[in-house]
Order: sequence, then C-alpha cells, then structure tokens
Amino acid sequence: MEEKRYQLRITNGSDKHTTYRYRKALKRRGFVFRGGTAWTIDGSKRFVNKKKRYAKRKKLTFTIVETKYVRSSNYRDKWFEKNKPVFGFYLCTYCGRLVRAKNITVDHIIPVAILKYDNDTAKQYKKTLKKMGCKNVNDIGNLCGSCFRCNEEKKSKTGKWVDKGRRYRHKFFRIGRFILKMALILIVIIALVLFGFFLSGRSD
Repeated sequence: MEEKRYQLRITNGSDKHTTYRYRKALKRRGFVFRGGTAWTIDGSKRFVNKKKRYAKRKKLTFTIVETKYVRSSNYRDKWFEKNKPVFGFYLCTYCGRLVRAKNITVDHIIPVAILKYDNDTAKQYKKTLKKMGCKNVNDIGNLCGSCFRCNEEKKSKTGKWVDKGRRYRHKFFRIGRFILKMALILIVIIALVLFGFFLSGRSD
C-alpha cells in the first residue's frame, strides 16, 4: 500500500512572527518558498509532524494537507494538452459562452480551498471527487475551461457551480448545450421575423 504524503504549509503568525524573519532557517530545514508569506514542505505524516514543531515554537500559522488535495504547478498545462481549441475558441463549462483561446482559464471544479480542510463539507466533496473518478484534486476530471467572468464569480464556491462543472466537463455535453442554445435563438429570430411580416400584412 502506497504511503500517504502530506504538505505542511507555513504562513505568518500573529504580531511580529513572520516567515520573512525566519526565511533562512526555513530554507535550511528544507522548506520551499511559494510566494507571499507561504513556505511548504512535503513528506510522510510523521515527517511533517516533526517539521511543524518549528512553526509552533516560532508561533507561525500552519496547515497540514494530504498532497493529493494540494494545487499542482502544472494542472493548466495538463488540461491544455488534453483540450485543444476549435477554430481558436473554447466553450465555458459554466455559462456556455464562446471564449477565445487566449482568454480561457482553467478551473478546479471542486475547489482546492474546500478540500484542504478536515470538516464535514470537505469530507463530502472528497467523496464526490472519488465518484468523479479522480485520484487527486488536479486530476483532468476535476479540471474545466472557464471564462474569466465565471472563474471570478465562482472562486471557491461549490453547490450549483460543482453541479454545472460535473455536467458539462465533457466536450460532447458542452457542444450539445451550445447547439441547443443557438437553435433556440434562431427559432426566436425566425418567430420575430414572421410576426413582423404578419403585422405588416395586416396593416396593408
């Protein structure tokens, strides 16, 4: 059985207890700087528990998360490799609108921020992730293309956003929804034109 791996993430504590102040010591201990105030280190549960003692002593804030629920650095590349644009466009998974390839964003359907906790909501969505056939949060099955507006509005929300993401993550369903939407728009336009002709005919 493969040993579970965890990530210890350290950020600023209260008052003057900052990671910047201890940056050299953190680097010596094997921590990697992640930008802002965050430093991380990965390993077994026993390993990260030993490392967290330093954070406790220095009164720094820390969290421990199983690495399969941590955002990877290459999830975007992985999604683009599997999803090529059609005539330079993608369809937003959430709203269905056409998006230029240069403007598409890659989103985690079940947000990383939800799964890093150990509460009932996190446990529920970890089960959902498993039902989706995903081994980790960065699995291609938990990634989707999104327009900037939807990505900004969704952020770490779940509920209807996860439902839409799961329903339309497959290209076939996104294309089907787009064709149906275009057909409805065409029907409305034709109906308005015919109605216009009808009114003009009556006035004659």
